Amino acid sequence: VEGNMAMHLLGVHDAEAHKQNSLETANKVCTLLAVSNSYLQDYIEHLTNFKWLRVLSLRGCEMDELPKSIEYLSLVKYLDLSNSKVRWLPSSICRLCNLQTFDLNYSKIEELPKEMGELYNLRYLGLKWTSELKFIAEGLGKLTNLRMTKGLKGWWGQEKYTHFLQPNRLSVAYSVDQKH
Repeated sequence: VEGNMAMHLLGVHDAEAHKQNSLETANKVCTLLAVSNSYLQDYIEHLTNFKWLRVLSLRGCEMDELPKSIEYLSLVKYLDLSNSKVRWLPSSICRLCNLQTFDLNYSKIEELPKEMGELYNLRYLGLKWTSELKFIAEGLGKLTNLRMTKGLKGWWGQEKYTHFLQPNRLSVAYSVDQKH
C-alpha cells in the first residue's frame, strides 16, 4: 500500500543519483544513515521534509553544529553523532520528545544544552571519550532511566561533573577498554 510504505535511506555516499527522488519522498523515510559527508549538507538543509524519521545517523559528520531545524524531527528515537566533529548542539534538540538513544561517543562535543533534562524518554547517552566536553547539564539528574557511558578513566576533569550527577537517580554504564 503506497500510503504505508516506509523507506530507509542508507549509504548517502551514493545519494547523488537518488537525491532528487529521495528528497521528494523524504516524508516516507524512517531511517537515514549518512556514511559520507559529500552529500550530507543536501539532506541536512531539508531536515524538515523527513517528518517520519525514527533513526538518524550522522556518524563521522564534519559539521560543527546541527541546524536548529532538528526540532522538527519529533519522532526520532535514535540519534548517532558518534565520531563527529559536532561541537555544539542547539537547544532545540531538546524538543525531540521521543529520543531514547543519543550517541555522542568519540565526538568533539564541548557542552550539552541545559535543557537536556527535558528529554524524558532518553534512556542512553553515549559520552565515551568526549575529551572536549566541558559542561554536562544539571537537568540530566531528572532522567531516572538514563544510562550513560564514560571511558575507563572517566570524564576529563571528573571532579567538576560529580555534583551534576545524582547517583541515586542516574546509573552510569562503565565501558571497559582493555587497551588503555
